[in-house]
Amino acid sequence: MPRKVSSLSLFFCTLLAVALWGYVSLKTPSTIFIQYPLVVQPQEDKAVKNELPKFITAKVRASGWQIINIEYIGTKPECMIDLTKLSEVSPDGFTLTKNEILQSLRPPLSLEKIVELSPENLSITTGAVARRTVPIFSGIELVPREGFTLVGNIRIEPDSVVIRGNEAMLQTIQKWQTSPLKITDAIQSFRFETSLVDSLQNHIALSQQTVVVSGEIQQTAEITFDDIPLEILSEPQQSLHQVFPNRISVTLRGGAEQLAQLSASSVRALLEYQNIAKDTTGIINPIISLPPSLTLLNITPPYLRHKRIDKLVTQNSSVFRK
Repeated sequence: MPRKVSSLSLFFCTLLAVALWGYVSLKTPSTIFIQYPLVVQPQEDKAVKNELPKFITAKVRASGWQIINIEYIGTKPECMIDLTKLSEVSPDGFTLTKNEILQSLRPPLSLEKIVELSPENLSITTGAVARRTVPIFSGIELVPREGFTLVGNIRIEPDSVVIRGNEAMLQTIQKWQTSPLKITDAIQSFRFETSLVDSLQNHIALSQQTVVVSGEIQQTAEITFDDIPLEILSEPQQSLHQVFPNRISVTLRGGAEQLAQLSASSVRALLEYQNIAKDTTGIINPIISLPPSLTLLNITPPYLRHKRIDKLVTQNSSVFRK
């Protein structure tokens, strides 16, 4: 009668077989490509001028154990080149050989493990350093939940950064951005620290690496203000033009708390007198001045009527003058 094998024994046998297979596989040499981010440390008051690769790529042949150690366990791969420790081959010029690049790799690799290196040499040119202050703009894409809205703009603290690098390159930079981030289904105000983009690491140094971003999220609400007076700007004391009605209603959308603190005096209906004088259609649209971040939904009536009158309009005109 055949002997039954318990499921537990079968499990341990399978586990042992997998472990032995993994051990043998990890001892077998294999070839991989490892990218080392290139980091250049120039001399004091110097900046890198020429274009450089972002990575040094090494083709490495090693055992599985060594590869795991390099990629996952050891320190983060990096090619750190300190120009203060190198000799110039020409004024403000450096040339690194393959051996010098290999010595700059962290963690270090023994030469027998290196099959290929790309690039095998580097030319670096430096020049006088310059500084410039540029504004920071948000790289955050915010999508509030339906029924909620962002009140105002996303705030950034500080709102500018000092950049340091080659003067010619600095002249092409007008602003700097925070790292891209998408926030969806936002229902409450936020405040957190985020990093600045570092796409020009070897050419531009930043006075800070992070900023604080914040925004106010409120439930969406609507409000209507009736009887908003029409203001005619630059209107002379005597006018041959009449605009009516002289009061309108506006409907606004914004944050519930924001609208609760809003008064009708914060909303203005404006017309330039010169636009009235040039009008030949008899229909004019007012300009509605609102506090920031509010949305104008509706104006009643949607347009104003304009006519030229024979007798002069005195200061007792029903139209409010500014």
